[in-house]
Amino acid sequence: MGVLDDFDFTAGGVKTAGIRALSRDAARVGVDAKDLTQLNKRLAAPIASRAQQLAPVKSGKLRRGIKPSRSKLAVRVTVGGNRLPYAGVRHYGLPGHEMPLWLSRAETQLREKTFAGYAKGIEELLARRGF
Repeated sequence: MGVLDDFDFTAGGVKTAGIRALSRDAARVGVDAKDLTQLNKRLAAPIASRAQQLAPVKSGKLRRGIKPSRSKLAVRVTVGGNRLPYAGVRHYGLPGHEMPLWLSRAETQLREKTFAGYAKGIEELLARRGF
């Protein structure tokens, strides 16, 4: 269960709990999956930017590897991939070594702003559909 699964959204007298249910309900009333994907990527961009500021720097490759992702069901930031297999270790650390958890801190710092942006974005998408 992700953070946004606990998200409650109310508009027009209808309450939806959870991002999956919200996405499903939005699709039923005609909100395009592409619109949800763009909204989620737009909301992930500030988190990615903050994570880049907090990430440790040696060569700079780790910071450049932090990207907002396109996803219909989640505001998601990815780090690494095949070119940065050490990204998880730099975030979570090795046993006995404390690491800064920079991506988690970025998400926590921007959580309320992200929730507010999500609610506003969904309201705008529903308004375009006449709701």
